[in-house]
Formats: sequence, C-alpha cells, structure tokens
Amino acid sequence: MKILVQNYSFDASAKQVTFTDYNPIVIERVLLITNITDNVIIYNFADPLKGGTAATNVLTLTYDTATMSDTDKLQIFYDDVATTQPVSGTVTANLGSTDNAVLDTIDSAIDSMSAKFASGTVIGDVNLGATDNAVLDTIDSVLDTINAKLVSGTDIGDVTINNSTGAAAVNIQDGGNTITVDGTVAVTNSDITSCKTALELLDNSVDGNYLNANMNIAGTDVVGGAGVVAAGVQRTTLASDDPAVTSLAALDNAVDGNYLNVNLNLAGTDCPTGNGTAATSLRVSVASDSTGSLAVTQGTAANLKAQVSVASGGIASGGIASGALASGALASGSIASGALAAGSIAVGAITAGDTSIATTEDTARAAGEHLVKIGASRLDTPVANANVGTDGDYTNLTLDNFGKLWVAGSAIEDAAESAGMSVMLGGAIRRDTCASSSGTSGDVSTINTDSVGALWTDPQGNVAHDAADAGNPIKVGGRASTTPVTAVSANDRVDAFFDVQGRQVVTQKALTGTLSNVNGSASNVTLLAANTARLGATIWNDSTAILYVKLGATASATSCTVKLIADAYYEVPFGYYGIIDGIWASATGVARVTEIS
Repeated sequence: MKILVQNYSFDASAKQVTFTDYNPIVIERVLLITNITDNVIIYNFADPLKGGTAATNVLTLTYDTATMSDTDKLQIFYDDVATTQPVSGTVTANLGSTDNAVLDTIDSAIDSMSAKFASGTVIGDVNLGATDNAVLDTIDSVLDTINAKLVSGTDIGDVTINNSTGAAAVNIQDGGNTITVDGTVAVTNSDITSCKTALELLDNSVDGNYLNANMNIAGTDVVGGAGVVAAGVQRTTLASDDPAVTSLAALDNAVDGNYLNVNLNLAGTDCPTGNGTAATSLRVSVASDSTGSLAVTQGTAANLKAQVSVASGGIASGGIASGALASGALASGSIASGALAAGSIAVGAITAGDTSIATTEDTARAAGEHLVKIGASRLDTPVANANVGTDGDYTNLTLDNFGKLWVAGSAIEDAAESAGMSVMLGGAIRRDTCASSSGTSGDVSTINTDSVGALWTDPQGNVAHDAADAGNPIKVGGRASTTPVTAVSANDRVDAFFDVQGRQVVTQKALTGTLSNVNGSASNVTLLAANTARLGATIWNDSTAILYVKLGATASATSCTVKLIADAYYEVPFGYYGIIDGIWASATGVARVTEIS
C-alpha cells in the first residue's frame, strides 16, 4: 500500500534520506520523494537521473541536493505491504479439512456446554460428570493444537471473520510477522478508492520537475501560446483613462514593421536627417578617459565624416582585432600623406609569424609566409657612395635600366686568394645539346648543363692515337681484388678488376674444384648441369668403353663434341658453363668430373 512517510531525516550535503520506521528499506518500494520547500523532485523510480541506492534504512540519492537544507520538508511515498488495513466485511481464509473438523468439534462441544448451562445442569467438580470433563479436555486439546499451528505457521484451514454489524473495524495483527492470505481480500472502503483515484491523477500530472495544469476560463480551456481575441485567450484589461493605455497607443504608432520610429530632438529642435549644421546636428561625445570603443555606421547614401583624435597609446595592443579591416576596406587614398606620424607604428606593433609580413631575425622560413614587395632606385652606372653618406647608414637598392640588381663580386680577377674570402654562387644555362654561347675565341661565354643539370665537359687526352706518348693522359682505374668477383645480373654496369700488382684480370683464377662421379650408361646422362659460376671443367673417362661427350643436351655417337677412349682426359674450353651430357658405348666404368669455379 502506498503511504506518506512521516518519520525521516534528511542530510542534504550527503544526499541521504533515512527512513526511521523502516529497517531495512526496499529500493523497489520507494516511489517518489519531493522537496516541497524548493518544489523539486529529488527521487523518482521512473527517472534514471533521479534514482538512488539503499543500504539498511538509508537511501542515497543520485540527484545532487548539496544546495538544499537539512530542514527542508520532504514528501515521501513508500509502498508498505505490511501496513495494517482496516477491513469492513468478510475475509475468508482457506483452511484444511482436518482443521475444519477440529473447529466443528469445538463448536459441537461448546453447544453441548451451552445447553447444560442453560438447563442449570451442574458441571465440573460441582458434580461434573465424566462426560463433561471429557468435553473440556477435548476443547483444551483442540485449542493447544490450534495454538501450535498458529505459532509454527501451519495452515489451519478456512477461517471466517464476520463483522456484520460494522460497529468497529476488524484488525488482523501478526505481531511483526507475516500473514499469507490465499485468494482475494476485498476492501470496500470508499475513502481509500477515492484517495487512490486522486493520487493516480496527481501522478499523471507530474512531468519531471513540473506539474501540468490546464487553465480554464468560464468552462473553456485557455489557449496555449499566441491566439486571437476569443473566450479562451487570456487578456489583460486596463482602464481606458489609465496613462499606460495612452503610452501603449503612442508606442504602437511608432512601430513600423520590424523598426521603431524615433524623432531625435536637441533643445526643442528636431535633428535633421543626413548632414546638418552644428546647432541641430546630432553629435556623440566620448569621455577623454574612456577606454571603450567608438563605432560609426553610415546608414544612408550621404557621406559621413568623423574626426576622431586618438592620443599616443590610445589604441592598445590587440585593440584592432584580426580581420577587423575587411579586404578593400581602405580605399585608394584613404590614408592621406603624413597620416602616420613618425613613431605611430611602435616597435613590435606588427607581430612576427608565418602569417605576418614581419619576421624575426635568424628565424627559419616556413611555407606560405606573407611577403612584402620592395622597390629600388634606378642607377644606369654604379657610383661609389651613391645614396649614402657614411659607413653604416641605411641605403636603398639600385637597379640598372633593365631592372636588374647591381651586385659586385667579392674577389678581383687575378688577385691573390685570401683566407675566409666570400665567393658568389654561379648559375648555368640548360642546353640539351652541347654548344657554345659565344662566337669568337676570347668572348664571354656561359656555363652549360644538360637536361638533368650535369655540367657539359669534354674530357680528352692531350695525345692522339698512334702518336708518341707525352704529357699526363687521363688514367683509367679499377678495383684490386684477391678473391673471385661475385656475379652480377646481365646488362649491369661493372667495375674493372685488377690484381694487387695492377694487372687487369681477364680470366679470373679459380678458387674451388667440385668433384663428382657419373656411372657409365648406354643411354644419355648429364655429366654437368649448367652453372654460370663455372670457370672451367675436366672429364676423365675411367672406363674401358668409349665415352661420347657433348657440350649441350642429349649426347649420342653421332651428336657429340669429343670422343674419349678408355682413360682419356678432356678440358672444357672457352669458359663454357652450359649443360654437358654424355653416353658410353656400353654401361661400364665411371666419368670422373671436376668443375672449377
């Protein structure tokens, strides 16, 4: 049953509510907690942002109540299934047949005793008969049995509680334990039904932290938002002679669409639009010590002139934001001659950086830097000390009549070299075909490169072929090696190789001999497979039969390179490194093969 909890304590800073009458509390039975002092819901079982956790009889809230007070009044609804409920009517419990029989026996015994009392029969020791004592013993035994079942929780069968007169409520007390009722308990209290309906309506109207309410005027729901004049639209009525009515009418007349028409007046005279004389023109005065901004906007086609004096330091560093002057904002001639006085741009006014026109000395360049165009003076003939009077003074660059910068070499022709002297980098002209740029011997000529920037040269000796040796010819070098050269791929460029005495190696010396034996065969067999590393090979026919050897594949008596008789010896010529096959006249003996690499 949903009840309103009255006994509790609230610790706002710890976000905890302690249930005094319930220990432990069941989190599923906590329905709703509202801080009615602040009109804020702080726990709602259906809102994941306003849940909590339970430990013993303390509920720790998810909602932050740190700004609330411990004395704030809370409205707490809790589902208490153990609360005593007044019952009007009949409550029926199902009892077992044995227990019903016991109750029937008690009822019969009591009826018998009641009859004896009514007839004045003497009972008990006052002449009680054996039969009456037996009846009382039976009642005592039955009551002991019922009591034992009630204490142990044993089902005692159907019990009918009848309060037909309705004079008072029938309460079922369980002594703090649990009574289980099988079936349905009908509660006919009309007040409880009305409370339930009212609470359901109130619960439906709660929306988070808000209470939904429909306003009504004379039986008609009020229109939400804007609405035309109608019975359901809220209005505020002012007396017709109220000054506010006149002011609102004047204000309404001043409204023109999205604008408010206002006539400016100076000393009783309307200010003219556009330009005007000093007496009637609108002026703006700025305090001499003002640190704010002055904005002037031209709203008509007429020219707007403003004379603004800014003292030294009047515009602070960063006072004009990046991008404040849009592209083209300063028209040609907008800055008059002399407008920027000496010192008006202070040191550091232009911040150095990759996107600035200024940079700091000895700073690395970066891609996308902003550059400033520079000019120079034309001087067709260079003159010493031109445009500068004293060593160390600033001067300007000078160009010839073609716009080329005058430069001077740092070394004079035919002058002795000095340590640490400066030299000038020189360029060259690309000529894909080697040719001279000068026509006559002794003329000034260019240095030429090919399409890949290689310098054109003409290396040649100073003595012709078949002439007597003289001078210092260009020498051809190579690499000295005492080990065989590693094979390279076909068409690769190679070095010239020499031995350690400087003699060019034409045929390399062999380092390894690999021996193998091939048994005699009357059919073709391979004596040596092809091997590019082979420098030579020998074959000894250790057989009594003739061996036909072929420098190639598939040897026969009619297709062979050499015919080796018994004990004959053969050296493979010309550095051949291909396959070598052989065949014997009869299958006997072996071929002793040595491959040299």
